Amino acid sequence: FGIERISLSRLLGISLGAAGIFLILLPDTSLPNASAAPYVLLAVACAFCYAIENIYIDLRMPKGEALTILCGMLAVASLITAPIVIALDAIWWPRWPLGAVEWSIIGMALINAFAYGTFVHLVTTAGPVFASQTAYVVTLSGVAWGMIIFGESHSPWVIAASACMMVGLFLVRPREVTIERNLDKAP
Repeated sequence: FGIERISLSRLLGISLGAAGIFLILLPDTSLPNASAAPYVLLAVACAFCYAIENIYIDLRMPKGEALTILCGMLAVASLITAPIVIALDAIWWPRWPLGAVEWSIIGMALINAFAYGTFVHLVTTAGPVFASQTAYVVTLSGVAWGMIIFGESHSPWVIAASACMMVGLFLVRPREVTIERNLDKAP
């Protein structure tokens, strides 16, 4: 799309990240059960959608603060999901006083708003290629939290995949040219 110039280190970094996904997906011993492969492919499809979103945000980002853009995005998302929630009779009303479930929902909403606002800012300042690397950070975080919280252990394939992703993240850095170009777009 001509948004960023191709560089060997960035191309290698993206390739290593993709190789990490394949190291999780392809070997028979990497997943606990072969029936989990479609779910990994679904996660890859989601990452692809995020990549398309990154490009769209960079190309079509309206002038304005990331917080304003975030509020608009979340409002539109609410309008899109509202008919589905109503049709499924899945409206949830908090009970007073607030309990653990209510506080966890409030906490997740705040975390999501902060994370997405940071992500939009990252796309506009560091560029869509660097921002797309958050998919690898999310994957690595999921593996790490599974080990920490649930005591999961992983095959050497998953460890090798994590190493590929970490090296890939190191190689795909925001370039100063990208940062300067995107700061010029700011209001």
